Amino acid sequence: MTIDEIDDSCLDDVIQEIENIRNTCQERLDNMPEQLQDAPSGQTLQEYIDNLEQWQSDLEGINLTVDIDEDDEESEENSRQEVLDEIQNCSYPG
Repeated sequence: MTIDEIDDSCLDDVIQEIENIRNTCQERLDNMPEQLQDAPSGQTLQEYIDNLEQWQSDLEGINLTVDIDEDDEESEENSRQEVLDEIQNCSYPG
């Protein structure tokens, strides 16, 4: 994958999907009886929700802007690689 294959809408789609999954998990947790929310299964689901929120936040913090310097192709390529590395290093923390 190259940075040219990634745009804001692509990243927005991924973020939206993570948010949808998080919302579904939150609804399931909210619909559990309180006894189960405090049990290991509820705690595990809450950890999953927290991790999804962190992942979403990390992705939202990525700036896809590449510094373009027509006089310095190497600098531009380094900028592209930095953005790509940031995306590839952003993964689900759970």
